[in-house]
Amino acid sequence: MDAGQMDASDYWLDMERGDVPDVLKDYAVRSEAVRNGPNAVLGLRYGPDPRERLELFKPDMPGSVPFVAFIHGGWWKGGRPEDRACLAPHFTERGIAFVSIGYPLAPAASLREIVDSIFKAMAWLGTDGIAQGLDLQRMVIAGNSAGGHLAAMAASADGLAAAGLDVHGIRGLCAFSGLYDLAPLRGSYADEWLNLDDATIADCSPVRKLPPASVPVFLGIGDGEPGGFHAQTKDFASLLRESGRSAETAIVPDRHHFSVIADIGAPGSAPFNFILKQLGDQTP
Repeated sequence: MDAGQMDASDYWLDMERGDVPDVLKDYAVRSEAVRNGPNAVLGLRYGPDPRERLELFKPDMPGSVPFVAFIHGGWWKGGRPEDRACLAPHFTERGIAFVSIGYPLAPAASLREIVDSIFKAMAWLGTDGIAQGLDLQRMVIAGNSAGGHLAAMAASADGLAAAGLDVHGIRGLCAFSGLYDLAPLRGSYADEWLNLDDATIADCSPVRKLPPASVPVFLGIGDGEPGGFHAQTKDFASLLRESGRSAETAIVPDRHHFSVIADIGAPGSAPFNFILKQLGDQTP
């Protein structure tokens, strides 16, 4: 990907365009209902920063359960874990827990600090998650947009080592609308709060920090997303395949950058089926 060919329009997201406000409001309303449910464990902290928190939604069943560790998007400067609880219900119905992870935001936190915070969250899951009934041998790491980038970093060999997680327990990476090469963002409007330099691009770009070969990868994107996101998905998938890794891709019709998030928790969708398969549930 040539950074010199990218400009703001390649990644521009208009929060007020079309049905986007209604989509985001619907996520928030449905998430609040899930958070008020009987199997929600809220207020879990994995670090001292007020945003170093996560929420857990558990199936109504005994014993340790497989789980999805989900990281929200928001250009690294916005978003809340509370607003992605809406993705949990169809997983918990299948006996799969859903963890929604928050993190410090830019520009108060640097991108490197944000990535380190996610590693800390994954380390918390590797220790305290056991007490919460999570099966550390059956985990899928997922995320969308900036969360797709952070999920890819968490699932990288370096990320798993930093978190002290057993690579054999990571059953897959499911990232939507992710940003996997930070170089094209340098000098873009996003760089106003990221302040990217060569070292950060090298250390925090998933294209330079690949997952172990044993971790299957699913990369998705909505057909109505800006061109930069399509290029990132295509190029990262090609790199993974060229390096001998498994990489599935899907372009979801009639979806934009925000509406496509719902597909991750929707029965019958490609990402939902990927996660079920990786966690041992073969039911479509």
